[in-house]
Amino acid sequence: DIDRAHFAFAFDRIFDREKEGSPPWHAPGDLGGRTRWGVSERAHPDAWVHGPPSDEVCRAVYRNRYLPPFAPLRALANDRLLDAAIDDGVLRGPVAAIKRLQWVLGVVPDGVIGPQTLHAARLVRPGHLTQQYVVERTLRLARVVERNPAQAIHVVGWIRRALTFLPPAQ
Repeated sequence: DIDRAHFAFAFDRIFDREKEGSPPWHAPGDLGGRTRWGVSERAHPDAWVHGPPSDEVCRAVYRNRYLPPFAPLRALANDRLLDAAIDDGVLRGPVAAIKRLQWVLGVVPDGVIGPQTLHAARLVRPGHLTQQYVVERTLRLARVVERNPAQAIHVVGWIRRALTFLPPAQ
């Protein structure tokens, strides 16, 4: 389980990156539709039933959907990787983010962090694993734009965001 203190810390950083947004809550070209604090109408229509979701509703979405799948990563004591994976999960979905991590580790990607994923992660130096994950995430973002050039308007922000998780140079 992700402890409350780490949840609050991770959540506040995601809120900082996502921003509250402003009416009409839709950025041109955003495939998620209306979005507030990273909670899109497309992915979370229930949160938008009564209009833009409140801070509390958004926190509940994160707490219930985006954090639990990544809780096993706490065993690695690699907060930078944990935060990078959660952030990727917010943008792409938890299963896709976990499969990306598993692909980087050479584990059969099933979208669930279990004993095999954790064992493989323990065999890689933490900073190196985080770096590999961030690089793969960045390459995936470039592939998104290759497939859909209209998304190019977002790529600089996406890549800048992904790169914030790189470990410091040693």
